[in-house]
Amino acid sequence: MMDEAEFRMAITHALAHKHAAGKDVAVLWVEKKPVSLQVAPKVNAADTNLELPIVRLLRKLDKRPRNACITTTGVPTEACLGMARMCGIEHISYLDKRKLKKVVTERSKTTESIITITNGSTYPDVMPNGAGVWTDDPSRHGLQLLNWFNSQARAPGSQCELANQLLPQQGVTATVFASSGMEYFGLKSLVTDQTVLDNVFMMLAWEMVAQVSGFQSDLKGEVSAVADARSNADYAGHNIGSLLVDEKGNVLAWGFNTNKHNPTRHGEINLISSYFASESVSALPARGTIYTTLEPCEMCSGAICRTVPAETDFRVIYGQEDVNVYETALQRAVKVKIAMTGSQAALASAAMIRSGSGADAESLLVNYIKNRQDAAIRTDKKFKATTAFLKEKSTYKTFFAGARPQWWLYLWDHLSSTLPPPPGPSTPPVGSSPAVPPVLPKQVGMANDLASAEAIRLNNQLDIIYQLVESFMKTVAAQARA
Repeated sequence: MMDEAEFRMAITHALAHKHAAGKDVAVLWVEKKPVSLQVAPKVNAADTNLELPIVRLLRKLDKRPRNACITTTGVPTEACLGMARMCGIEHISYLDKRKLKKVVTERSKTTESIITITNGSTYPDVMPNGAGVWTDDPSRHGLQLLNWFNSQARAPGSQCELANQLLPQQGVTATVFASSGMEYFGLKSLVTDQTVLDNVFMMLAWEMVAQVSGFQSDLKGEVSAVADARSNADYAGHNIGSLLVDEKGNVLAWGFNTNKHNPTRHGEINLISSYFASESVSALPARGTIYTTLEPCEMCSGAICRTVPAETDFRVIYGQEDVNVYETALQRAVKVKIAMTGSQAALASAAMIRSGSGADAESLLVNYIKNRQDAAIRTDKKFKATTAFLKEKSTYKTFFAGARPQWWLYLWDHLSSTLPPPPGPSTPPVGSSPAVPPVLPKQVGMANDLASAEAIRLNNQLDIIYQLVESFMKTVAAQARA
């Protein structure tokens, strides 16, 4: 008699022969019953798309299942394993070169065990008249497997009978976000310092979070909830924001969490899916950067590693470390050309913002927000997930209510510091007394500085940038509350 793992694998390959000739399938088992079937193109480790049977299967979930496992005909990729870890799948089984492999997918790690298939195996139980064992490619025995499956499916209530009722699910409908309006932003042409550029885009990612938080603030800084946003909108409160920026400083795509009805719809997953759908591409751009407000989880890390082409330079910069994720694909550097770092962006105090400058900000976002979260946990004596912490009114008031112009102030401080100094007094003739420059009020001196052609040109450029960002943020807010 076959053991349970072999029995399920036989059913899976029979379903592949029935529904997916030349493709791969994945079957979700809950409480030892087959509950859903997904078909996708043959898994190729060199591809960069997310058209994988396990990924498709899990992206159709409406909640995390309990006591669930997956069998598949393809070799699981990092994207598959990461998504399975996030969704609480206990293990994945697949056949690879006469070896039945079982990968346990815990949140903290994955571990693999192997059952070697030999002539003494129970696999001949599925082959009529002792036709032999499975070879490296079970599809060679597809017809025999299907005949065996059909005969077993006659037993009412059996696993085969339940599996025989399954039909492949339709493809996943991606969450497609509207255009950022900054696909031709080209900020790199104005800001040549990469660190400054990184900080600006990280601040913009946090500004996105403010837009989907379900709060708003008036000119006096009073904070209130947006009508109906926190109770009715699917997006409100899912406060992880992500930006995809190319090497020229253009915002190619964006996304935030929409995982109220599906555990796989994190900000980075939505960003990648939206970018692929809107641009009709299947890979992230070379030398691009993802700016995301929280360190990518195991699922998002696997998806990023899958969708960045091999030997391609790419960066991931996050605004807050997530101490609750372990051994992600990015942390393990499964693609060495992808560099992941914490943001160096700083958070200006309210006093700095009131003074019209953020140049002296010293509190790094990546540390400051985490410290505030830890303090809240110590006070309440209760662990609070990052998304829950960021939903709170006090959190919004601390980080977002007065910080709307922060990125602009930071950019102005940097760019204005590069302006040439205003012309000084002319050199007096030899032997004459040196000229004494007139003492001007501070406001008059600043007005003179800002009246230079270079300052006027810079101010005009920043006005355009501000308007583009404002338009983008209105788009974010509208889509968050649609």
